[in-house]
Amino acid sequence: MSDKQCMFPHCDGAFYARGLCKPHYMLAFKLVRYREVTWEELVEHKKCLSKQKEIMSDAEEWFLSTNNNHQ
Repeated sequence: MSDKQCMFPHCDGAFYARGLCKPHYMLAFKLVRYREVTWEELVEHKKCLSKQKEIMSDAEEWFLSTNNNHQ
């Protein structure tokens, strides 16, 4: 299970994408889709992470590491 949490204030949801949990990511996605805001604006205002800076999941980190231990 991931220890990374959503960056939305007072949310303890698990990381899903762009630093947000799934419900907050889906809300941001909807706002971007309907052109209320852009991903670039959200990143600039520190409301989400840029796609290039996404945090790897624990599984991705494990597969890409040389360590065989899973924490």
